[in-house]
Amino acid sequence: MFNIITGTRRRDYRMIAMVALIWLLPQIDLAISAYEEFSNYTGAKRLLTPALATMLGMGGHGDISLMVLYLGLPIVILMLVADRPIRTKAARKASVGGTKLSDQAMRVRDAVMVSVVNFGGSLGLNLILAMIVFHNGRSFQGLTVNDANGVFAKWELTHSITAVLIRIILFLAVIAFITSVAVILSRTIQNYAIVYALTFILWMFMIQIGIDRVLQPFTEYSLITGLPVVGGMLLAGGVLVGLGLGYQQLQQRRRTNY
Repeated sequence: MFNIITGTRRRDYRMIAMVALIWLLPQIDLAISAYEEFSNYTGAKRLLTPALATMLGMGGHGDISLMVLYLGLPIVILMLVADRPIRTKAARKASVGGTKLSDQAMRVRDAVMVSVVNFGGSLGLNLILAMIVFHNGRSFQGLTVNDANGVFAKWELTHSITAVLIRIILFLAVIAFITSVAVILSRTIQNYAIVYALTFILWMFMIQIGIDRVLQPFTEYSLITGLPVVGGMLLAGGVLVGLGLGYQQLQQRRRTNY
């Protein structure tokens, strides 16, 4: 995985640190919740249900982990893999030199795969551990199925594990979007300050339009309200990636002609 983008076997310690952070944050969140819940254990009825104990469920006591991940998500993705075209000679040469459009698209795909595999594996492990540790949990912290809930909100509470799995998939779609756009920006602009600023601004805009509602289950916002946001985001991501690859291809042709 560490040479999937650079084409070199040189070890990237910054990437290793980001991988460790991605895998540890959800498990730290779960460990804090487990400590708090079992140190004051009063029975299964008051113990968190596994779905609510996950990091995305945000029913535990370690919410700081999710907040750190939310606010720092674009930075983590850039440091993990997306800013490689700026910081490594091999990637920079491939970005500026004459690579085919298909090769450029493949590099974007590889970067997305690295991000999705790490985040998906980490969140999947978090769910599995929550199901093991909190297997007897029955508490939804006051959330109940009632007439005030919409159809999808009711469904999430009665199918809580499936609801978390769906949110993980949606979260990975967001990860793929940010990674692909960040890689295109890195390959096109080749400037740390501008790329980091633009990616962070994009993420703040996504939060403003409600992307955080899509990623968190068991709230007053039903799943159906978030799907148009994700659909629009993926469409915009496809357009941005296409424009970025097209621009790089145009620049390559100009260099070839000269």
